[in-house]
Amino acid sequence: MATHTLAELQAILSDQIDKIASDETTPAKVNAVVNATATILRTVKMQMDYHKQIGKTPTIPLLMTGDDK
Repeated sequence: MATHTLAELQAILSDQIDKIASDETTPAKVNAVVNATATILRTVKMQMDYHKQIGKTPTIPLLMTGDDK
């Protein structure tokens, strides 16, 4: 299972915009990518909210930069 950084997710979404603009993909496929990304980000928010409630700092690979790893 691949762990993406926020920068990688942004690049994936940007690539999808380019592909749909050049007719290399369909709106349905782009929509699937966008929905999957939104789901990932919702789970990250849930993790952050939970850790805030218990007074801890979460370790979320998606949010880590090279300095954090």
